[in-house]
Amino acid sequence: MLYENGQWVLYEARADKPVTFNEPCVRGHVDVDANSSAGGKYGAFVRNQRVLDTEKFDIHTVS
Repeated sequence: MLYENGQWVLYEARADKPVTFNEPCVRGHVDVDANSSAGGKYGAFVRNQRVLDTEKFDIHTVS
């Protein structure tokens, strides 16, 4: 998915497996810059909040 012109646009990764919207889950592709940015912020969160390896926490995202 890509965010284009104010909306999310779905691009199918495989033409032989079209999206039906009845799938139990979906795997999205994230470009390397967005993935690195999110990973860096997550790492900083874990360090700053001193999250332990086995500690549970929730993540809520907003757009």
